Amino acid sequence: MEEKDLDRLRHQMPELDVITPLLFGGNKSVVFGDKKFSGSTQGVNPDYAQVSAPQMFYGRYINEMDVRQQRKVCVIGKQIYKNLFPSGGDPCGKSVRVDSTYYMVIGVDYRSGNGINFGGRADETITLPQSVLRSAYNRGKAVDIIATTGKPGVVMSSIAQRMRETVARAHSIDPTDEKGIMVFNTEVLFQMLDNLFKGVNFLIWLVGIGTLLAGAIGVSNIMMVTVKERTTEI
Repeated sequence: MEEKDLDRLRHQMPELDVITPLLFGGNKSVVFGDKKFSGSTQGVNPDYAQVSAPQMFYGRYINEMDVRQQRKVCVIGKQIYKNLFPSGGDPCGKSVRVDSTYYMVIGVDYRSGNGINFGGRADETITLPQSVLRSAYNRGKAVDIIATTGKPGVVMSSIAQRMRETVARAHSIDPTDEKGIMVFNTEVLFQMLDNLFKGVNFLIWLVGIGTLLAGAIGVSNIMMVTVKERTTEI
């Protein structure tokens, strides 16, 4: 995919709110002093924060000026921070080396890596302005992932096929080929998780009812035995 695909979606899919590119630079060694950590690199625009919801422990996220001026700045994940700065403290303003290029740390994203991840775990990722990553790794106008969110009230599963068709036709790909243009809808995943939790809650409810019934039967039996014993005594 390419940057033009973002414009196509903006013009043809008014239901979408955020439409932002995501680029990957691969796994790289991130170095600070004598400390080293292997993490994945990604390039983003500021509005990617509305999709990924970073949890900034220190500093800030990538902003528009970083992208426009191609500033050599980065946001590091939690595990990178813990390994490069084991004594803790605010790392913002310090420079780390990725390959042969130095980037100033402007923030620490403290998300865990257990959620939905693209291109690597969130806590092991170093995030750069997408314009900087393009230049550093000769990515040209390429886009690896187009991340989107729907406007309020929009059901993403109802427009997923139209999104695929919009991009596929521009690249002479069969719009019905789900492997040609892959659409990953987190809404479906969340629905599955919601159904799973509903099933677990229902199971807990059944176990609770069964426990109460077993307790009631047990108490009833004890009372019957006690009554019989007292009847004999009388």
